[in-house]
Amino acid sequence: MAGMLMDYTYKGANGDTYTGQVVADSTVSKYNYQPGQTYTYGTGTYTMGMTQTPTNAPVGSVYQSTYYDAATGQTYDSYHYDAKNNQYYDVKTDGYNKSTGMYTPSGGSPVPMWSSKGGLGTEYGYVKDASGHYHVYGGGGSAYAEVSPTTLQTAAYDYKFTYPDGSYYTGRVVDDGTFGYKAGESFKYGSGTYSITAVDPTKPAATDLAGYNYITNYYDASTHMNYQPSSLMPTSPYYNKPSGYGGVGTETSYIQKPNGYYQFSANMEATQSTPLATLPLPT
Repeated sequence: MAGMLMDYTYKGANGDTYTGQVVADSTVSKYNYQPGQTYTYGTGTYTMGMTQTPTNAPVGSVYQSTYYDAATGQTYDSYHYDAKNNQYYDVKTDGYNKSTGMYTPSGGSPVPMWSSKGGLGTEYGYVKDASGHYHVYGGGGSAYAEVSPTTLQTAAYDYKFTYPDGSYYTGRVVDDGTFGYKAGESFKYGSGTYSITAVDPTKPAATDLAGYNYITNYYDASTHMNYQPSSLMPTSPYYNKPSGYGGVGTETSYIQKPNGYYQFSANMEATQSTPLATLPLPT
């Protein structure tokens, strides 16, 4: 069954709002969004539009098109970052094919314009300020775009995500105050727990934006072994690239075992995934 493309508006507790579309599916409880309904998420709400349009884009795909900053009263176009092309695309101006969720640049290959495939609350996008800098937002209010001048300094925070069975992975996430991470805090996510363990002594690279997330190690409780994530494999297409771009919860990576590569994230342990013979290219 094809998914149904639906409009949504997210309104945060600070008055900021953003708009976009999500692919719903009435047969999957997680994505069974209903026309006209309002859903509470974090300290804000998602309000669904009334129109449903059939689409072949992946169920759970989320797009963002505009962002309203209550502090300045300005509305910004939302940008999608494509890791494969290392390029930002203006979702409102460039648009995308409603049947596929793809945008085809002039003379280029199709680009997926969804920021996530995990449903509302997992999306992230960017606004561009007058100086050309990009500011991340999304996650149902987990990050608001810091488009106004700020004295906050960019830093990297070490973290650990622990699954119920004791498996875990570690990483470092960049923040400039957008997400408000603090060393020593812990919070639930899905069936696991994030712990922000420390401020990383190594400053982020000048090109790192708030939300950039680098996984550094994976520990499998079933084998009692540590595994290198794909971002640290020199021959991997993910080498030295962020594992996520929208803060903790958006990261995904792979580990290698004798029978293939296993994907993992905060929503899925490596042991729950199907092994792949080769690593897929970033999308």
